[in-house]
This record gives sequence, C-alpha cells and structure tokens, in this order.
Amino acid sequence: MTTVLLDRFLPSSKPSPPTGGTVAQPVEPNGIAPKPQTQTDANHGGRLEETRSKRSLQTDRASDSALSRNDSNGKCLSRETGVSSCISLTNLLNYTDACRQCGKRGTRKGKKCYKDGMVVQRFKCSQHGYYRYPNRVALREEKVRQKINEYFCYGGSQKSIADGLGVDRQTIIRRIKKINDNCMNDLEIIRKFKLDWHEDSPGGGIIVLDATSIKGTRNVLYLAVDELTKDLVCRTVRSEEDETGWGLHLRRLNETSYRPKLIVSDRGPGGCLKRAVAKHCPGIPHQLDWLHELRQIKRLMRPPARNSKGTVRRRQINYPNEREQNVYDLVIKMRNARSEEEFDRLWIDLLRLYLETTNRARKVIRILRNDLRWLKARYSVGADVATSNTAEYTFSRLKHQFLNSSKGLHAHSESQTVKALDVRLAAYRAKPMDNSSDPLKRGKSTLELANAKINKNDIWQFVRPDRCQKSENVTESEPRSRTEEQVRNCY
Repeated sequence: MTTVLLDRFLPSSKPSPPTGGTVAQPVEPNGIAPKPQTQTDANHGGRLEETRSKRSLQTDRASDSALSRNDSNGKCLSRETGVSSCISLTNLLNYTDACRQCGKRGTRKGKKCYKDGMVVQRFKCSQHGYYRYPNRVALREEKVRQKINEYFCYGGSQKSIADGLGVDRQTIIRRIKKINDNCMNDLEIIRKFKLDWHEDSPGGGIIVLDATSIKGTRNVLYLAVDELTKDLVCRTVRSEEDETGWGLHLRRLNETSYRPKLIVSDRGPGGCLKRAVAKHCPGIPHQLDWLHELRQIKRLMRPPARNSKGTVRRRQINYPNEREQNVYDLVIKMRNARSEEEFDRLWIDLLRLYLETTNRARKVIRILRNDLRWLKARYSVGADVATSNTAEYTFSRLKHQFLNSSKGLHAHSESQTVKALDVRLAAYRAKPMDNSSDPLKRGKSTLELANAKINKNDIWQFVRPDRCQKSENVTESEPRSRTEEQVRNCY
C-alpha cells in the first residue's frame, strides 16, 4: 500500500536569505569553508524546491478532510503538534471520491445503502450537496450479496461461497444471520409493495387454505394461497393443526388487504378447519376439496386389487358389484358438474339408489349428504375451482426447493422457525416460476403477478432497515413514522 510522508512535502523551515548584500557563507565546524555552489546546482535546487512546494500543496488539499480523523493504522494526523504521521492515499480514495460537478473531494456521510441494485456510499460536497458513489468496498459487498441471493434461491453451501469470493466464512455467516433476523414478514411485504391480487377480475378472489408439517422442526405451517396469482397471502406457524390455529390464521388473513370471494380447503383433522371457517368467515362461501372427499370415499368403498401391471386408473375403477359401481360413477359426475342444476339432478339420482345399494355405499351417500352444502359452494360465485391443488403444488415446491433442500431448516423454537420461514417464503415469492403450466405465468414470480415491482431472485429487498424494525403485530392502518419513510427512499 502506497504511503506518503507529510514531512517530505512540507516547506522548509530554514530562514530565507536577505534581499540585499552579500550572503554569508556557512562555516564547517573544522573552520574550512565549503565548496562554492555553481549556477547549475542552484537552478537544480530551485526546481526541486518548487516541485516540493507543489506536492506539499496537493497533499494538504487531499488530506484536509482527513486531518481530524484516524487512518487505518490508528494514527491521527495533526498540524498543530508538528508531529509527522502517515496516511494511506489508497485508503483515502476508498472512502472519498470527487464530486462530478466541481471535482472536489466530498465528505462521507452516513452508512452504505442499497440503491438501484448496488450498494452505494453517500458523500457531501461543500458546494453541490450530496452525491453517491460505489467505492471498492461497495463493489465487493455487491458480489457477496449476489452469492447470498443464489444461496437462498438455488441452494449451495456457505463454505463454497466464502472460498469463491476469497472472504472469511464468518463474513457470509454474519450476512445470513442479518437476513434471518431482519427479514420482513408477510404483512410488511404487503405494506411495502402494495400488492394487488385482482380479486375483482374473473377467476380472482379465490383463497386456498392448507397446512403441512415442517421437516426438521415440530411445527406446522399454515398457508393461504391465492388461486389466480399463486402468491402466498399470509402464513402462520403453530405447534399443531387444530381449530385454534386455524382461527389465528383466519384472523391474520383479515389483517391483510385481501378480499376473498370463495374459500377452498379440506375439512381438516376432525373437521377443525370446517368449523373455524364457519366461525370466523360466516359470510364467505366455503368449498370443500373434492380430492379429499374422494379419498375418504375410496377408504370406505375399497377398490378391487390391482391388475398385473400394478396400476389402476383413478377415474375408471371397476367395482365387482354393479350397484357400487353406479354410486361411484354418479359421484364422479357430481364432481365434474358444470352448473348447480346439474349437480342437484345428479344428487337426486344418487338418493334413488340408497335403498338398492350395499351398506358401504350407503355410508358414502350419508357423508355426501352432510357435506352437500360445502361441495357445491363454488357455483354461488361462478368458480370452477373444486380442489386445493394450488396449495398442494405450493407446498410441494416449497418443500422441494426451500424447506427440505440441502440448506435445511433446523430451528429449535417456534420463534426461530418463524424467522427462517419468512426468509424462505420471501425467496419463494421472488423466484420466477419456470415450470408453470400457464405460459403467461412462466418466467414470472408470484409477486410480479400481484403487481409488485421487485427484483427477481433478490432477497435483500425484503430486509427491513435497522432503524425501523417493526413487530409482527403492526396493522396496515397504523401510520408510518417519518424515519421509516426516509429510510425507504434509499431502496
């Protein structure tokens, strides 16, 4: 590293000769006069003195803003004491840069911030105010951010990231810990990006509810997924799936700006989800999942043994009894009914077979009678969705790419699980859906489908600023503080 000694460029402290008269020649201690200086040596000395004075002025100007600070070695520069000190010009250039308008070096102000996809440093010019410049430290920080984005969105190891960048592994661990501690939850993401799920458009306003266990923990993840955009509206983490947990999840759904027209789900363990929706969302139609209903029917009316190839078609199951076969065919037609009138007509035909069929087929008819109102709720809003396949697809994608991947989710408490899940759910919402069956949604993230202006595969946009961390209980109606508005302008 290049260092410059200020003593070399300071003006000489020797007194100047008088303007008139003869200049007294210095005398050596032994009494012998020195050799007289020639004209060439005098000219050379004058040019050298002039060069030294110019360099001294340039050094003084460059170090004016750094004289009251400490350099990287902890040495303080001081003119008043007259003590020579060292300053690294490379270190100085890393922390200050010239203003583009006047060319003078500004003073560093504040911390580094994230703007336009790059970490920048803010400086203040005495004439033209504030300006930003990405220094070398910021460029290295940007590479670290990109690798951490790949770690959360596509997997990898912390050691390989540190070795590829040539940094310490603890640096990567600190960045990941900062993301885990300061990542926004589902409600804060809604407030920041002002999401719009197109509830009033055709096919919009359909919410799918489901829950699943998290591998590596003893907790259950509750999710509410929008059917149109496949976006995660809200989440809840509990120790088990019960009516109390679904009640908390539905109250959290009411805190969002989502206005559901139809709720699609299964009945839950022991019918807990069915009772929770009737209690907390009484005015919203609730459609039960036909796939779960058919699974229960197949458990009561067991299909025959598999054929020699070991496969049996789901829709075309041949029962040995003709009466049971007629009941099963009518149930499949009810599931595929296009209108409520067709559904009611098929139900009447099924009731006529009640006295003629077997006992296990009668149990199937009684189950359908208890769930009849929930099995045809979709016709009241004109929706074609009769299954919770959207939530099942979301859970399978989450488990394959985020929850059960090589990164793992090994949290010991519920609070640690919530922090780790918020990061992975945010990465899921920012990652494009490359394998989507819909060509209009392929290559877009779920937040983009919800009219959010985000950067794809960027987890740092979901990290809340340090000065405005907010708890999960903050509702949307509460006004933001002035400090938070100022900090958000840096993003």
